[in-house]
Amino acid sequence: MVKKIDLSGGYVFTGIATSFYAMQAMEMWLRNIGKFNGALVNTTDLLDYDYPLAKDMRPLFVMSRSGESAEIVRLVKSVSPDRIVIGITENAASPLAQRANHLCQFHANEEAFTNTKSFTLSLAYALAIGIGLGYEFPIKPSAWVGEAVTALNEAMKQWDRAERIAAMLLNKETILIEAQGYLTGVANQASLDYQEIQVPSIPVTGGTLRHGTIELLARDDVALLVLAPMDGTLKRKVELLHDIHVRNRNVAAVISMEAQQIPSDLPTVLLPGIRKELQPLVYAFVVHMIYSSYARMKGLTTVQPILVDKVTRKE
Repeated sequence: MVKKIDLSGGYVFTGIATSFYAMQAMEMWLRNIGKFNGALVNTTDLLDYDYPLAKDMRPLFVMSRSGESAEIVRLVKSVSPDRIVIGITENAASPLAQRANHLCQFHANEEAFTNTKSFTLSLAYALAIGIGLGYEFPIKPSAWVGEAVTALNEAMKQWDRAERIAAMLLNKETILIEAQGYLTGVANQASLDYQEIQVPSIPVTGGTLRHGTIELLARDDVALLVLAPMDGTLKRKVELLHDIHVRNRNVAAVISMEAQQIPSDLPTVLLPGIRKELQPLVYAFVVHMIYSSYARMKGLTTVQPILVDKVTRKE
């Protein structure tokens, strides 16, 4: 579908929260190979601060699980009726789906308040769209889905490790989640999940665990979870873990099995080698394993917001 749309003049991707975070990996892959010819803008900023929507005719990709959140409703009313809109949503009856010229519908059928299945599916959609935009992925879709499932099954064998990390995070006042590059969105989403259960959580992205942020770890009630994939950043992540661990700080990691000399008493989930394009899917899944273990240890049976009536807040 993406290949059939005229993207020669550029394009815009937008979403909020979970949807926006899912697209961050795709943007990073395309930028890395010099093939990102568009913009990724948070929907609220797109509405309030970007080039006037009525004049911008670049194809607009909109990702939203509900397709009817306050910002999305305002968006579909603001764009030019002649603008090509590609909607990626679960709700075929939503305002987004009704406005979309092209609809990509997924079926998460989420029962929990937190966006677990829908985030995973959004990551997969973002990867597929990236391939349509020119990302040279070496295997066919059926093969990458199979490879992803194999990796997820391997991850599920490490529930005991995920529970150990959850136990370390338990009863901490604040949780920091560090990641960068194509795992940036995973860290952002993970922090959002903890915030939904009123646990202060801060995503530390862009490799900036320094200055004020790292000083938070001097507090005994602050914990750090590091997401370290198999790429050029791995050595630095291992050094970071050592630097913090040697000071007896509360630190854990979801890390590639290729990592060398990880302290044996440092809580870790070790992930097998997998293509970098699939790593956001797998790391997100492990972060969900840790989160669900944490929620069970907290005795939570439901997650119900207090300050909003539902996921799709109305303005």
